[in-house]
Amino acid sequence: MTVMALSRTPETTAGPAGRSTRGLVVVAGYDGSAPAGHALDHAAGLLQGRDGSIEVVFVSHVPASAALWGPAFAEITQALDSQAEALAGEVRARLAGEDHPWHFHHRAGAVATELLAVAAEVNRQYGDSADVIIAVGGPSHRYHHLVGSVGVSLVHTNRFPVVVVP
Repeated sequence: MTVMALSRTPETTAGPAGRSTRGLVVVAGYDGSAPAGHALDHAAGLLQGRDGSIEVVFVSHVPASAALWGPAFAEITQALDSQAEALAGEVRARLAGEDHPWHFHHRAGAVATELLAVAAEVNRQYGDSADVIIAVGGPSHRYHHLVGSVGVSLVHTNRFPVVVVP
């Protein structure tokens, strides 16, 4: 049975219970885009035949100007929570039938920073009993090739292995 309770705290939506999380933990960025879908599929593929789990992370961003006007902030926050709920449903459907647990995280902030934060939390939680890697989709816009993408930012931190899936 899957429990759904969305908030901006880790481990808000869990997939099938089963084996304990040992071996490999894949932190996968997911925003509903085609490249993010490819990264999620790749994360599931990495776990075939292995013990482990997927930590799916959706990172939303509230413009700083919205905080200046309360009603706008509340409306934007509500829209982002609705988007996170829809994305959690997409993840649930996409990972249906997979034989490993997964968790959906809705975080607010910069994408690379939040993916690294989840990876660091998982690393602290499991220590030497799990390897942690990050999987993200490749850039979907030409603009990202000019100014840099999340994948490029993560690779430059050199804290966790990063897989950028085209």
